[in-house]
Amino acid sequence: VKELDEKLTGISSQISDLEEQLEKKSKEIQATKNELKSAKKQEKEQYESMCKRIRFMYENSGMSYLEALLGSDSFADFLNRAEYISRIVSYDRAMLAQYQETKELIANSEIILKKEKEDLESMQGQLQEEKEAVNLLLKEKEKQLLPDHALRNALRRQFALHKKCLPTDILGRFY
Repeated sequence: VKELDEKLTGISSQISDLEEQLEKKSKEIQATKNELKSAKKQEKEQYESMCKRIRFMYENSGMSYLEALLGSDSFADFLNRAEYISRIVSYDRAMLAQYQETKELIANSEIILKKEKEDLESMQGQLQEEKEAVNLLLKEKEKQLLPDHALRNALRRQFALHKKCLPTDILGRFY
């Protein structure tokens, strides 16, 4: 019985640890879901922005960068236009790089979320196994205690039948 009690205590401790880990994992999953939602929103905004930029470039394609440079009135105007074009191209590249980073973040977040969900399911399975182990130990303990309980009840019944015959000083020890 004592050995079973020790096993029950150990398993109960493991169950408590697993429940804490499950709670922590659930919070991590929620945080990853929030991050993924935010990243998808950002991706959509970046995509729409890039589409607007591309549409603008095609709608105003009457003048290319080369035409803008060649249409300069002076060398200073040429340098200003070159700098402006350089900034536009740098901005476009930076926006594309940002968009690609966001796409990678989304892909990584989805992988992490999938793994966290698998971990959560695994932990839930482990918790269920631990609870089943506790139930088995409790049934085993009950089986071990049942004969003692039955014996005690039988002794009490016999004692009740024979208590009239026992001296009062012995009866006082049992009551």
